[in-house]
Amino acid sequence: RLAADDGMQGRLFNEAESDAQPEGDQPADGDAQAAPTKKKKHPGSGRRRPAGTLERVEIIHDLDAEDSACPWCNSPRPKIGEERTEEIEVIPAKVIVKVHVRAKHGPCVCDDFTGHDEKAVITAPGPARIAPGSLFSNNTAAFIIVNKFADGLPFHRQEAVLGRIGLDMARGTMARLAIRVSNELEPLFKCMLRDVRGSPILGMDETVLQVLREIGRNPSSESRMWVARGFAGDGTLGPVIWFEYADSRSGNVAESIIGDFKGYLQTDGYSGYTRLGRRLGVEHVGCWAHIRREFHRLYRSDEKSPLARQILRLIGRLYTIERLLRAQLENGTLDVNGFVEQRQAETLPVLTAILDWLHEHEPEVPPQSPMGKAISYALGQYRRAIRYVEHWLLTPDNNPVLCSGSRNPQDSGKSIAEYEMQRSAA
Repeated sequence: RLAADDGMQGRLFNEAESDAQPEGDQPADGDAQAAPTKKKKHPGSGRRRPAGTLERVEIIHDLDAEDSACPWCNSPRPKIGEERTEEIEVIPAKVIVKVHVRAKHGPCVCDDFTGHDEKAVITAPGPARIAPGSLFSNNTAAFIIVNKFADGLPFHRQEAVLGRIGLDMARGTMARLAIRVSNELEPLFKCMLRDVRGSPILGMDETVLQVLREIGRNPSSESRMWVARGFAGDGTLGPVIWFEYADSRSGNVAESIIGDFKGYLQTDGYSGYTRLGRRLGVEHVGCWAHIRREFHRLYRSDEKSPLARQILRLIGRLYTIERLLRAQLENGTLDVNGFVEQRQAETLPVLTAILDWLHEHEPEVPPQSPMGKAISYALGQYRRAIRYVEHWLLTPDNNPVLCSGSRNPQDSGKSIAEYEMQRSAA
């Protein structure tokens, strides 16, 4: 039995109840009669209406002639309007078998005496297949791969899911199909890597990955998934995301990914990127989210550090400026050059205030204290972190690499750091 105050493990069993209850809805213990207070809405809270892009199917409900007739004279009552309510319905996946019937045409009668070398029998072409000869369509292959690599659904679980809807597909078959598709897409991968290396700006990060059955390695050993995010052409075509697995965090891996890249390289403060930042033609840019993170931890502590609150508010101004100017860029009020110029002008006083604050409080706190370490890291990263104002595709932090599903290359307002700041302010 779980302890009543074991919040983390308890969520394994009462996740629905926990997620359904907005924070702060319940009064404190012993205060059941506390007066209700008006709560601020968090971003994304409230009922979400179904998107206008979803297909809508109208189902007409009407009374039959007997029920709609006047009870006194039995005449039909006139229709004066209608009420509309929307109901979201998810249609479960189903499996069908497509039978491609390819017509065959035999030889013309003239083939007996004209002497030409045309084929005697011709057949209509079939569908283009990424895995010719496979029993599974391109859509099926995409479904399995997206489930595995985007949604984190292992092959053995997909095997069970597909089995429930009538498809007997072994996990080994899925693995071989994924490998085959990967091999067929190799030319596309090379084009993507070329675009990443040719991008004017490049964001990089890496995260810990554990591989359970890797030949020659202990299952508990740590590997890394490296991510590089660039843009094709001048940046208007959207981001290009490159993932690469490696069994180490060596800076040599990052160097092999970026190749001959020249431009703005945005990373965190990991020393493995320092060598890349010194290369000719590479302008190293820092990340305000990593600078902010340590101060935010102090603010979230029981002490609610007033110093941390001060610096968080200053950093928050950078994100406010970014969000407002990005909105003007998106609606056409500002062009790219105007955006860069105005961002530099508006952020300069804030960046100066941040540097002054760091220098002012550095001597006041012990160097090895959490605040001392946070200030030291911020000062070490400051010169690189302020460089994001130089290019319109750069953002205050490197979080778009982590949130790389964004479809809008200009959308930097939805970074993890800004969401945290909005919640803290609320």
